[in-house]
Amino acid sequence: MIAPFDITPLSLNALLLIATTLAGLLVILRRPRAGALVVLLAVAAGGGFALLMHGRALPWWGLQGDEAFIGAAITKAWHGIFWSDFYYTALPPFYPPLYFWITGALGKLIGLSPIGAMNAGVAGSLFLAPLIIFYGIKTLPTHFFTIEQKNIQSWFAFFAAGALALTSNWVQFLSKPFEFLTAALTIIFILHTIVLARGLHHRPLTATIVLGVIGGVIIWTYYLWMIFAVLAILLAGIFYARNIRKIWYGTLLKIFGIAVLLSAPFWITLLGNTFAGGEAWQTHWFTREEFAIAPTLIAGLPALVALIGIGTAIAFRKFFIPAILGAILATPILWFIMNLLMLTITKRATMATKPMHFLGAYAVALL
Repeated sequence: MIAPFDITPLSLNALLLIATTLAGLLVILRRPRAGALVVLLAVAAGGGFALLMHGRALPWWGLQGDEAFIGAAITKAWHGIFWSDFYYTALPPFYPPLYFWITGALGKLIGLSPIGAMNAGVAGSLFLAPLIIFYGIKTLPTHFFTIEQKNIQSWFAFFAAGALALTSNWVQFLSKPFEFLTAALTIIFILHTIVLARGLHHRPLTATIVLGVIGGVIIWTYYLWMIFAVLAILLAGIFYARNIRKIWYGTLLKIFGIAVLLSAPFWITLLGNTFAGGEAWQTHWFTREEFAIAPTLIAGLPALVALIGIGTAIAFRKFFIPAILGAILATPILWFIMNLLMLTITKRATMATKPMHFLGAYAVALL
């Protein structure tokens, strides 16, 4: 006998969507506030997924491929096994473990099963991603967003947060939410780091500490993005560090020094394991489909957003925000070219298109 389909999660989702839409209309009609609207957007995204998956015994795509690894890693943290690699159980973790630690430990704390904690992690990421973009942009110096004496910072931040939904690869987001969440955090990290390195931040000491901590969190969660952060900052330095090299490099040294120090327990053991013969950065098979550097941005509405974003980066390249986002967009392209050279010489590649799915897609969305 086929079990009846449970309509409750869908009806609750419909009610949540109606409630957030009506609340949004009320905010717009009474007193338009970008902050309130982005919170409603986050509630609709995160809350909707939480309602859909509540009580389910499997994650969204089932336990296959990456989901099996992520589910197992969260399960280990749920059972209190933190400092052990998934494959090499006698060694410290090779894969950045922070997301698994937080998701598993919090899930256990609030009484969720490991799979429930895994689904809650996706819901939390859907909730946090637009808030990170919004408040990250909102805390930049206001003069970057003043046009004809009108400040558009809040609304720029709101539309930037909303545009993430148009360019995100949802198949991968629901599988590996921490990669998208840290990609959003990395873009904000790059913007604020360059502002601080130019001496334009209104609270330099606080900003240095906060950015150092954020850098450490990125390394602990998905350290690959830190490579692109460094590349983007180096590209920006070509134009912005000419006359302020002492301040520029001094600031970067402080920020990355804090990040490296806070993440030392992870990267020191990672290097030790690697030199001992373990695999930390394995290459993968390169398929013909991967010659399309941005397959999720070449058709439909995402392609239009990408076209507008690239056009904005070119047309407004002399302005700070478009210039930095353009530098961020350039890093996945440079990475792809490097991989083509690797294929030519060594017949191997290392995640050639992944950065464009995440950092590249988010950069064009913000543009």
